[in-house]
Amino acid sequence: MHFGFLDPKASLGRQYASLGLAIDGFDTEIVTSSSGLSEVFGDCCNPEIKKTTLSMIEKLQSHFRLNKGLAVELRSIPPRHSGFGTGTQLGLSLAKSFCVHYNFPFSSIELSRIIGRGNRSGIGTAAFENGGFLIDGGKGVEGLMPPLLFKKNFPVSWKILLILDHSKKGLHGDAEKNAIKRLPVFEKQLSSHLCHETLLRILPSVIEKDFSSFVIGLNEIQGVMGNYFSVVQGGSKFSSLKVKTVMSWLEKKYNVAIGQSSWGPTGFVFFENEETLSTALKQIKKEGMINGSLQAVVTRASNVGASVKKIKDI
Repeated sequence: MHFGFLDPKASLGRQYASLGLAIDGFDTEIVTSSSGLSEVFGDCCNPEIKKTTLSMIEKLQSHFRLNKGLAVELRSIPPRHSGFGTGTQLGLSLAKSFCVHYNFPFSSIELSRIIGRGNRSGIGTAAFENGGFLIDGGKGVEGLMPPLLFKKNFPVSWKILLILDHSKKGLHGDAEKNAIKRLPVFEKQLSSHLCHETLLRILPSVIEKDFSSFVIGLNEIQGVMGNYFSVVQGGSKFSSLKVKTVMSWLEKKYNVAIGQSSWGPTGFVFFENEETLSTALKQIKKEGMINGSLQAVVTRASNVGASVKKIKDI
């Protein structure tokens, strides 16, 4: 999940800088084999994913100057364009498999560049490599991948409720690029405020497992980010008004951190423990808030990065 940027307009020369968290239960799982011709199949394969997958394989073939490809079975993949960084996770999974099959050295940062990921945030690449709670330092003037500044195991006892809206997709492609061009000036003092909240509230709270401080800090960052991006989200902090309704109700009733991952439409709610989350989930279902296109999913942090297994070891 992506929690927001610290300096979208690069007031000190480093653009964006991001906070994020790897989560459990939304894994990309692929089975690959070396192949003369590339093919993509599987239960979660559709024309868009197939086209994206083949395009990434072609980029790897071009970079490594190799005619051989991959046969790829897509076993699981998170919802596309929903705030889960699916493109980055799929691309790096393919790249790592490609390098393992053909004995090329593997660097997540270098391969992100090859497949065209991490153009703004480094969180997706860092989550693939490390898992956990992450902060990157933004892109410098040379345009290199944002450096990872902070990685820490996140308290797994803090539970996360995700609210998915399957009727909407987050901005992506040209629509995302055009939206970013329309964003207003982001004042330096506002960026300083977010960095202050991050350094002296969120980071200590994760290390010391201080849930109340984490709630204050993340809600402040999400509030600022939501206001900033509202100009390209129809005036709302959330791209899905259905998700917004659930988020607002839970924030009023409980001591929780709420927000939207990236462009959404997925919303997240952090609870201090499973018991409180379970009670809240029962209540929003009783109130009839989870219906139609909405889905509620309970998850937690994942503090490990990606792994590779040979078929015989599975």
